[in-house]
Amino acid sequence: MRNFRDASKFNFNFKKGLVYRGSIFDFLREDYKLLKEFNVKTIIDLRADREVEAIFYSEKVLSRINYIKAHFDPWNQPEWFQEKHSKGSNHEIAYRFFAMGCKNALKKVFETILEHESGTIAIHCHAGKDRTGIIFSMLHLLLESPIENLYTDYLASEMDVSKEKLNIALDIIEKEGGIQSYLLSCGLREDQIIKLKHKLLNE
Repeated sequence: MRNFRDASKFNFNFKKGLVYRGSIFDFLREDYKLLKEFNVKTIIDLRADREVEAIFYSEKVLSRINYIKAHFDPWNQPEWFQEKHSKGSNHEIAYRFFAMGCKNALKKVFETILEHESGTIAIHCHAGKDRTGIIFSMLHLLLESPIENLYTDYLASEMDVSKEKLNIALDIIEKEGGIQSYLLSCGLREDQIIKLKHKLLNE
């Protein structure tokens, strides 16, 4: 299990015990007791279909949780993105795509958090650093966290991460007018954004 931590670890404004981040939760396939330990009620899986088919959750786990697929699929980039934005290294292209081409998946993630009623939400991709890192950076932005806290959480994953990579996604958000305007462009309503912020805040 890599990069598993509470969203509040580097951000005291974040409600403790509500949202965890991590890599693929392989350990859940082995021992249902760990689900109980962290009180995981919802898992949001950011992986592409091909990744889910390679490492999948057992029926035992799926019968006990709310399992949500929100695909951030770097192998399925639309033509408009390939024609205008597919430039630079693979990592640069991927980070740009996650911020620009995965807005439907982002909307699904945030609405799932908003609708979640009890227990812990666990969000993961494969390694828990890139796609998951971008999602949690957006949540930190929504809570108006200092940029240092955002970088600390992202860089804590340690595996091939850098401010330069994350800044690709952050710059796109900034160019769209900041996090609230960006979330509106993902299809969220203003009242949903306000409710999401209040739900995440440690009040």
